[in-house]
Amino acid sequence: MRSFFTFIAVGLAIGVLLGIFLGLLNYHNKPEHDGFQRTVIVALPIFASTILAAGAWLLTMVVRLITAIVNKVEGHSL
Repeated sequence: MRSFFTFIAVGLAIGVLLGIFLGLLNYHNKPEHDGFQRTVIVALPIFASTILAAGAWLLTMVVRLITAIVNKVEGHSL
C-alpha cells in the first residue's frame, strides 16, 4: 500500500510542476483568459498525472501478480 501512495505523490508532484509551467506559459501568451480558464489549464495536468500514476501502480500490481502466478506454476519460490 505504501507503493500506491508513492506513485500518487510522484504523480501529484509531476502534475503540479506541469500545471504551474502551463499556467505561466498560458498567462504569458494569453493574458486575456479569465480565472476559470486559467484554473482548468493548471488543474487538468494535476488530475491527469494523478490518474496516470494510479494506473501505473495498478499495472505494476498486475505484473507482480502475473509473475507470482507464473513462478508458482513453474515451481520457483519467491
